[in-house]
Amino acid sequence: MSDTTTVPTPELPPDEPPATEVRQLAADRLAYLGGLQSQRRLRAAADRAPWHDPRQGQGRVLALLKLKPEMTQRELTFLTGLTRQSLAELLNKLEAQGLLTREPSTADRRRALWDFLHEHAGPEFAFRGPGGP
Repeated sequence: MSDTTTVPTPELPPDEPPATEVRQLAADRLAYLGGLQSQRRLRAAADRAPWHDPRQGQGRVLALLKLKPEMTQRELTFLTGLTRQSLAELLNKLEAQGLLTREPSTADRRRALWDFLHEHAGPEFAFRGPGGP
């Protein structure tokens, strides 16, 4: 003899929307919230220098040079995954801002060693995370 019990399903009050409408409303609100967060992130990024984000571009190069000073352009190209031309342009921009120095290698005068100038970065130099101020 099987013992089956049926669980009564609660009836929705007449003024409550069905579950599919509630899910759709929640999805719409989450999408709106995601849009607001994206706008906030973009506005915050516009106010900061391009080298503040260590995940991309100038910030990534500076973060690597902060970890290991005096790297060659070839090493930086390998570690960042950028093309030689893109990296050369990026390094020239950072050098123009006074954040990097280029010195000839003592072992091979054809190569240049790039170094990060901590003293010229100023007190505002700090890598920030994705949601940081």
